[in-house]
Amino acid sequence: MTKPLNNAAEELGKGALTLFEELGPLGNVLVLLASLVALGRASDWAITNAIKVAETTGVGKTTVGFILVASSTSLPELSWRIQELERNG
Repeated sequence: MTKPLNNAAEELGKGALTLFEELGPLGNVLVLLASLVALGRASDWAITNAIKVAETTGVGKTTVGFILVASSTSLPELSWRIQELERNG
């Protein structure tokens, strides 16, 4: 029998909490700064490539932007639902 979702989330949260406690305040600040740098670079990369896709396909930049936002907000939910289907059959 599978664990309820709340218990699994609690276990995951405990592991993450332990990791961040071990890093201490300075380690947490460094992780935050590294994450912000990675987010900035990834967003620049996504925008640059979205513009290239728009130019290559002849579709408007706004349309490509809408498709990018729609897919990036829907994919996490889709992957969660697929995992739930695999767990529960």
